[in-house]
Parts: sequence; C-alpha cells; structure tokens
Amino acid sequence: MPEAQPLATLHTINKTATDEALNKRLSSVIAENDAVLLIEDGVYQMNMVSGGDSNAASEKHWSLIAKHIYVLSDDALARGIERQTSQSARISFITYEEFVNLTFTYQKVVSWY
Repeated sequence: MPEAQPLATLHTINKTATDEALNKRLSSVIAENDAVLLIEDGVYQMNMVSGGDSNAASEKHWSLIAKHIYVLSDDALARGIERQTSQSARISFITYEEFVNLTFTYQKVVSWY
C-alpha cells in the first residue's frame, strides 16, 4: 500500500452517488494527497470512479481529485460487485486488515455518512 503524504486524510464513504449533497461537500474539501475508501453502499460509487458517470467528469468531483481510491472487498462482494467489475487502475480492493492499516497510515480519518 502506498505511503500517505503528511497531512493527508482518509475519507470513508458509505453512501451511493445518489447522495449528491454528500458528494459535493466531499468534493469541496478533498485535497490531492487524500484518499477515499468506499465502504458499505458506498461501493456502488465505483461506477463513477471507473468513468461510467459523465457527471463526475464534468465537475470537480472527489473521484478526480483523490490520490488513491480504495474499495472494501467484502462490502463489494456482499453487493455482487466483483474485482474485475472495475476497469480503473485507480481503484484498489482491500481487506478489513488493510483498512485498519490505512487508518494508521493517514493523519486523519473522516467518515462521510
């Protein structure tokens, strides 16, 4: 797993892309060295990250700013999303153990619920 830059934040998202207010707020505060972890129903946002949503490309969406984007594997599998579903090299599937390690790698963890 890549090392985080100083002052970088790990943002966790558990909501789908239909929560536009949440996505806009995150997009307004995310920094280049920050990472996003998609958990629970947030794994459905992979479509946006993979380029399947043209709205993300037309705005300053967090998916275009975040340095790293992670997806919790167990949550994706529980929702019928397999690793090969993602066409983006920017997406890394991780385990719960790797999730815990990420919380130590980044200076702050912010949960978007």
